[in-house]
Amino acid sequence: MFSVWVLHSVEMHCFIPFLLEVATPSGSGIPTR
Repeated sequence: MFSVWVLHSVEMHCFIPFLLEVATPSGSGIPTR
């Protein structure tokens, strides 16, 4: 169960910045990576 949570948290850590980068224009002031 713990390993599943770690995998999920790593996945979210990679996926959320990717979503933000895709969803926002480059000049919006949100740092990419």
